[in-house]
Amino acid sequence: MAADRQRAGECPVSEELKIAIQGCCTSEGPEQLLASVTTLRRLVSVEQDPLLQQVVNSGVLPRIVHLVKESTPQVQFEAAWILTNVCSGDSMQTRACIDAGAVPVLIEKVAINNLGEQCLWCLSNIAGDSTNTRDVVIDAGLVEALTRLLLLSFHPAEHREFCRNAAYALSNVCRGKPAPHVEPDFGPFLKIFDSGDTEAAKDLLWAISYISEEKQDLVMSVPLLAAVVRYLQNPEPLLLTPALRTLGNLATGNAAQTQAVIDSCALPVLTRLLDHPKQSILKEVCWTFSNITAGTIEQIQSVLDAGAMSKLVELMENGRNDVQKEACWAVSNCISGGSRQQVTALTTDRCLTALGDLLRHNDARIVGIALEAFDSALQADQQRVSLFLEEHGFLNAIEMLQDHMNEHVYYLAGHMLATYFDGESDGDADYNINESTLGDHLEEGVGEGEEGEGDNCV
Repeated sequence: MAADRQRAGECPVSEELKIAIQGCCTSEGPEQLLASVTTLRRLVSVEQDPLLQQVVNSGVLPRIVHLVKESTPQVQFEAAWILTNVCSGDSMQTRACIDAGAVPVLIEKVAINNLGEQCLWCLSNIAGDSTNTRDVVIDAGLVEALTRLLLLSFHPAEHREFCRNAAYALSNVCRGKPAPHVEPDFGPFLKIFDSGDTEAAKDLLWAISYISEEKQDLVMSVPLLAAVVRYLQNPEPLLLTPALRTLGNLATGNAAQTQAVIDSCALPVLTRLLDHPKQSILKEVCWTFSNITAGTIEQIQSVLDAGAMSKLVELMENGRNDVQKEACWAVSNCISGGSRQQVTALTTDRCLTALGDLLRHNDARIVGIALEAFDSALQADQQRVSLFLEEHGFLNAIEMLQDHMNEHVYYLAGHMLATYFDGESDGDADYNINESTLGDHLEEGVGEGEEGEGDNCV
């Protein structure tokens, strides 16, 4: 690939490109300068990599940056457009713009006008290129500049382009691993939702979801969560997925953060989403419920009161493999963390049958989750649950699991037989269970549709 770029850089420079570059550097009159810059912008808008590299190789980028900083409004706009397209190229071309001093100049010009929006677009491309370039933009103060602008009085619906570019920039700034060293105040950014622009809403929701992965405290405000929950009711998966991811991430946190999800009135909407036709959405919803049911007894009761459990049991019965797993986690967490009264109410014959059927699943992870659910149910009501297992043939399934290839599964099966069904286990094995083997549920988003690369060409 490196050789390809080298050859691209050695391609003959067209006469038109030479004249345009020379005119950008030497034109004295404003009309001649505008003509040269406009021609160069047109040439780099063709999206041909050799042409972008030739512009970089020519050494003209510092001059283009200077024209963004000091020139007539039309020339500034065209120059910013040139930088935007160069930064939509490869990482070397983006780095060349940074090295030419583009970032601080672009941030200085960000505003709610044509030039400012073009500069913001360019900065978004730079931030989306890599985590290193993202951090350059962060360190230069883009988030602070956007926050100041969004605090101004303006009607978002009348400035949709600015709102779209601001959301796109924030999304690229907040994404990537390692996580960015930025803590945006999302309050002013919520104004973007009022623009009515679907693309802007999508990017802002993704920005919120990225931050919620490691900095849950930043997404706990009541207005922010209210906005996120509102988008749970949007039929468009591109908006629904990041909204779900945010709530799921928040529910992986401490009890207060999980409670914030419940207090946002999300549970009724999440319960309705358990009937969603799209499998990736069902997976996200079940994952979110599994994180909530890993909380306190009171939080488990909130899920029960929302009527979600019957639908989760149905998904254990009929869901796709990955959906089954998340639904099983949600039910298992209820059984293991609930009060005796809650466990008794939850472990209906239908629920226990669904869990029992999963004992014969070909996914060892699902089998293990089902076993842990039965282990917790037996602790709560050994007589009733053990009788159910025997009468419905599931005890035999547990006995067969002693020969399972997965170490955790066969040890857990043996432990249960030795503990609750005296004399049923094989041999005298030591069935001390390492709970960390299976008890750690994923604390990352599980749905599909993750955002792609952050570059965007004009």
